[in-house]
Amino acid sequence: MEVDLNVELSNKNLMHVIVTKKSNQKVWDVAFVYGCHLRDGSGIVWNYIRHIAWSESLPWLCMGDFNQILGVSDKIGGLISNQNAITSFHELISDCGLVDLEFKGPKFTWRNNQSGESFIMERIDMAFANAKWREMHDKAMMFVEPAIGFDHKPLLLNTEVPLNKVGKPFKFESFWVTEDGCQEVIANSWNQHQNGSSMFSVCRKLKLCKENLKVWSNQTVGVLRHKIDVTKEKLIEVQR
Repeated sequence: MEVDLNVELSNKNLMHVIVTKKSNQKVWDVAFVYGCHLRDGSGIVWNYIRHIAWSESLPWLCMGDFNQILGVSDKIGGLISNQNAITSFHELISDCGLVDLEFKGPKFTWRNNQSGESFIMERIDMAFANAKWREMHDKAMMFVEPAIGFDHKPLLLNTEVPLNKVGKPFKFESFWVTEDGCQEVIANSWNQHQNGSSMFSVCRKLKLCKENLKVWSNQTVGVLRHKIDVTKEKLIEVQR
């Protein structure tokens, strides 16, 4: 899908872009968010978002790392969540007339890469849209992709995927790293040169790594699982 992008606002926490689809000239807004971890800073970012919502009449999407959970069920581990911060976030979503988009993939999008009592997982990467945007993109779906080399799982937006054709999301199995060839597949994929910006290069490498791991898994782990299934069937027959 070819689009024209017009950047209306850009700072370290927010990028507001007007998107025009070339094929049909449909126009909509998108705000990419990188939330501040400080309460005062979050208030400033929330006000930026409110200003966009109240000043624009276009279909509007708001997505990114909000650095804030929507509810206590969106966090595992760590300190008890600040209820005032959760309430402020809900007020922001309500004030802007936004709804949480459906997603496919893991619920928790960030982890602190620690273990034991220090382990924390949260859902802080999200996408919201107003009614006009949802009506324009009634088939849109948000996918939570695997985090490879990062503490955040990236969000992938598909605006035209038929819901009855959504496949099973890719899932990286932790035991793969103990299997021969897994680390080599990741290293070879990550070392492939990609033209373009740093972010574009990272996205391309992540996609290549995912596709190569799928092939590797089907050829190695898939065979192992088939053998396990066959063995289970034989055991059932013996027990009879």
